[in-house]
Amino acid sequence: GDDYRDTLNRIRFFVSADVGMGEYMIKNFEAMACGCVLLAFDQGEAENRALGFVDMHNIVFYRDIPELQKKLQQLRNDPQLAADIALRGRDLAVSQYSFGRIGQRIVEELQPALRPHPPLSWVDRVRLKLGI
Repeated sequence: GDDYRDTLNRIRFFVSADVGMGEYMIKNFEAMACGCVLLAFDQGEAENRALGFVDMHNIVFYRDIPELQKKLQQLRNDPQLAADIALRGRDLAVSQYSFGRIGQRIVEELQPALRPHPPLSWVDRVRLKLGI
């Protein structure tokens, strides 16, 4: 709880080790919500697009260790870029992935009316009348 949050609040760069999983684990969203710049292994275009992740805008992707080192050095050399990415990442995490927002989205998905029941066949109508 509190110790974990306080630790994340002290970290400037959070390097995710979720390599080749095809998805991002919750710790990444927690780090973003605490204002860390998230450096994460690129899990693929479909996953990134679905989550709203944009490289060097609200997250920093790497595909191998040399790329991770290069981008980390770039961020250290440009503190404003790092701060901007952290802020946009935090905004994304808080606005789209907080427990409240996820709950709201679930409710929204349940709102549309269910599809209409197809008409009963004559066999179904007879069975219904006979109670079988």
